Amino acid sequence: MDQYFFGSVLKYITHYLLPGSPDENLEICWGLIQAGYRGERGGRFGNLRVAMYDKDGEFPRLKGKAGEIRHFGKALLYAFENLMDHESQLHRQIRLGLQYSTEIEMIVDEHPDDFRLPPDAANRLNTKIANLLTIQTALGRRFMDEGDLMFHTTIKSHYLLHIGMNSSQLNPRMSWCYSGEDLMQKVKHLIQGCQRGTPPQKIVSKVMEKYVFGLAYSIFGNVWR
Repeated sequence: MDQYFFGSVLKYITHYLLPGSPDENLEICWGLIQAGYRGERGGRFGNLRVAMYDKDGEFPRLKGKAGEIRHFGKALLYAFENLMDHESQLHRQIRLGLQYSTEIEMIVDEHPDDFRLPPDAANRLNTKIANLLTIQTALGRRFMDEGDLMFHTTIKSHYLLHIGMNSSQLNPRMSWCYSGEDLMQKVKHLIQGCQRGTPPQKIVSKVMEKYVFGLAYSIFGNVWR
């Protein structure tokens, strides 16, 4: 959901807000984003290009790894606050949306080991999510009325609402998939290694055999030593 929201904010900055070309405007925005990254320990984008969030005929969607998207809101909020017109209702709505997105991540980070969020945290999370989705919908309708594809609402927005509603029973961290990206990279290298000198019909069996041995070693390695 953040991919669509962040992508639309970036496109608004580079195509609507600043006077230069999209590439020139993105260079200005990127400088502020880098300043906003200060103190952030999570994943960061190494660079940004207009093609990473803007494609003709489609809603803006920021491309990146889950960890990069997750830690991008705070930096983008810093950039937008330094570029916005504080008298503009539209700008204030966008800033609020970025604030809610950042606060949602902060609430979840406050309880990394809890199976379910405490009642107060769950209520705050549910409220922030509902507010964010309300702003996203309002912004999307506003731009749609002007004939522009911006601030897309997808099924992921609906899922996010249920995540907030169920957070008092299940901490979102219990089911998130950020760590899966590291595993996918390891599996990618494993598959590449198994392709060499192996008939195509045997590659899957070879990959699974090596994966099972690796998994067993990671669990029982100390015993085997």
